[in-house]
Amino acid sequence: MRRKVVDTAYLEGTVPATSAPPFEVADGVRCVPAGDVTRITERPERFVVIGAGKTALDTCVWLLEQFAMLGVIEALIGSDAEKNRLCPPIAY
Repeated sequence: MRRKVVDTAYLEGTVPATSAPPFEVADGVRCVPAGDVTRITERPERFVVIGAGKTALDTCVWLLEQFAMLGVIEALIGSDAEKNRLCPPIAY
């Protein structure tokens, strides 16, 4: 019987709340995981939500329900920078 070792490490997910963002964050920009959005007390000039899953969409809905006005939320759909370059942000 032949055996093979398969490396499935690339399938492991990361938890944004416990790891640094996989992108550079500019000076003066506050970057928080979705779960910490509820702790924002002062309304920023705008919000950018990065993600393509349920959590990202739930975050957009929560922001709209709480204190965000239309036009101040942008959603970057997809975690791949190349995809984001090809698909412009969606403004809510």
